Amino acid sequence: MTDMPEDHQNIHNYGNIGKQQYTQHNYYTGQDPARNLTAARDALKRHDWEIAVKHYADHIAHARDPAGVVFVEYALADLQGKRPRDHPDGHLGRVRTRLDNAYSDDPALSCAAALLAIIDEDLNHLHRQEPELYTKRLSAAADTISTERARMIVESITVDESPTWLKLERLANPGRPGGTGELALLNDDEQRDRERRMRTLFSPPPREPAPPYRLSHSTPVLGLCVALATLAITLLVLGQVAHAWSPFSPLPYVMVLAIGGTICCAGWIVATAIRNAAIERRYDTEVREQEQRYRGYLDQLPTADQIDRWLRGDLAVIQQRALDRLGILRGELVTGTGRYISPFVIMGPEEQRSSRTKMAQHPNGRFFASRYGVFVLFMTERKLGAYRTTLDAITGRREAAEQTSEYRYGDIVSVSVRTVPLPTSREKTASKAKQAEPEQNKEEDYTFVDADSTPTTPLAERFTLIVPSDRFDVTTTIRDENSAKDYRIQLSQTDRALAAIRRNILAAGPAGRRAV
Repeated sequence: MTDMPEDHQNIHNYGNIGKQQYTQHNYYTGQDPARNLTAARDALKRHDWEIAVKHYADHIAHARDPAGVVFVEYALADLQGKRPRDHPDGHLGRVRTRLDNAYSDDPALSCAAALLAIIDEDLNHLHRQEPELYTKRLSAAADTISTERARMIVESITVDESPTWLKLERLANPGRPGGTGELALLNDDEQRDRERRMRTLFSPPPREPAPPYRLSHSTPVLGLCVALATLAITLLVLGQVAHAWSPFSPLPYVMVLAIGGTICCAGWIVATAIRNAAIERRYDTEVREQEQRYRGYLDQLPTADQIDRWLRGDLAVIQQRALDRLGILRGELVTGTGRYISPFVIMGPEEQRSSRTKMAQHPNGRFFASRYGVFVLFMTERKLGAYRTTLDAITGRREAAEQTSEYRYGDIVSVSVRTVPLPTSREKTASKAKQAEPEQNKEEDYTFVDADSTPTTPLAERFTLIVPSDRFDVTTTIRDENSAKDYRIQLSQTDRALAAIRRNILAAGPAGRRAV
């Protein structure tokens, strides 16, 4: 047997000649940095993490001046396709040190900044912490990363809860629909346009001008004028026939008065006609101006599709916020069969400080609220995560107050949808004379932009989830008992959420069945 070179690669052949499979023993054992780097990158692409780590270590050991990107690739291989949180502190610390050194040596190395930001964001999500300023700077520095480097990172690890990873995923796969439900945020011009249009929607629409006021009807005066003229003519004829013209006869004076009255009445009729014509012209001008204002008002309104798209984007951001606050991983929302359990969103006009909530009817007939109470439910196989906040529909931003809780299904005391009356404007006015009710018993009403759309007998439909020492209430619908008007938001999933919660309560056993 002849001796083999030290760097000779043993090859085993399996199968027939048509389909030969080559399996290398371990990895390239030579000291050529270029061959080590090639072998390392090949192993990284096929996710052979252990072989890739060994090749990268050999390359760095023998290369004279390894490139900074090599340390990023080495860190990716050392993460072994797992989330950063899944590694021991010591191992993750070594990975972080390599990346820190590479980024310190080359601040323009955007792929190192991106991976550092992803690591920090994953740990922040684990510990439910807000990102530090340094992490935000790292994420911003990742904006200059190339598509190739972004694809390398997102194909090596998956961290759905990291905003930086989501940004790289959209860059690497621009044509792929996002599976995370994330929507692109509005730019500054689009945001200003949204706020302007939504404020127009919640402003009173232009009113029609009042009917013109006329000084009086001309018919009675015209009759008086004819009567006086007839009297004057009659007196003139009588005076001529009876030769009654003398300074001592009353007929000339009466005739003069009749003629003067006739002239005054005729002048009044002419002046009234001129005045009425001017009023009519002014009214016609006001009508045309009102029509122009109303057309301008309609042009400044958002379309119903625009509002739905904006609200969906807002809800996507709120769902991500809920995941972060609850510390739930998207992997926990995947069943054993691989089905993703989408969160349920229950929303409707905000009832807390509801006098600040305006209701407006869109020209297409649908109603929208200026503030929405949003309740997001995440149902895993073992527990229910609940998040509640308030959305400002004009700006698309959530208000500061938020509430998060997690429960076992067996801990749920009650889940229901109930309808309660709201006080009408007349009842509210009458109650002002009485002593103020206790705050916990007071039902506040909403402000309707257009008085014509205000319900005469308002009812509120509310979703309620009760657990020991806690409860969630969300008004899902405002409707009029005496009409078909319904102020429900179409994006709400009340019925589906109620059915899903009840199914999980029943599956929890006897302890859960008491809540149904």
